Amino acid sequence: MTLVDVIGNTKIGTAQAGNNFMLTATNGFVEFDQITSEHGDIDINSNGSIIGDSLDAGNDIIIDDLGGDITINTANAGNDLIIDDPAGDIKINTAKAGNDIIMNAAAANITITNQFDAGRDMKVEAKDLIAATLVAGRDLSLTERNGVIDFVSATAGNDMTL
Repeated sequence: MTLVDVIGNTKIGTAQAGNNFMLTATNGFVEFDQITSEHGDIDINSNGSIIGDSLDAGNDIIIDDLGGDITINTANAGNDLIIDDPAGDIKINTAKAGNDIIMNAAAANITITNQFDAGRDMKVEAKDLIAATLVAGRDLSLTERNGVIDFVSATAGNDMTL
């Protein structure tokens, strides 16, 4: 397991863990180029913004951000992708999860500029949700909080709830 616990800003070029990668950044932002966990999880906790290019985990990707925005180019999780940022905006280009994608930005916006692909279920909750393509192998649930839902294409293997 690779464990990074810092107070203040964190900048990472490339980090690779055979099993789990855990990062806790208190009172600062997180910026990275590439984080890989071949057989385990990537878990990032921050009180500031999270900005990065690529996350690739054999199991889960879990991101908890309490104080800033999240901007990520690509996120690929073998199992689940879980992103919780109750106060800040979330912007992701492309994301894929072997199982579920769960995202929450209840007081802010989520923007998906390319495609989200969940092998099973996808649940997204935001003030405003702007998306290109959403694909869920089973159920797709999109919830807006006094805002709008705007997408180009959405596909669900079973149920779709807007």
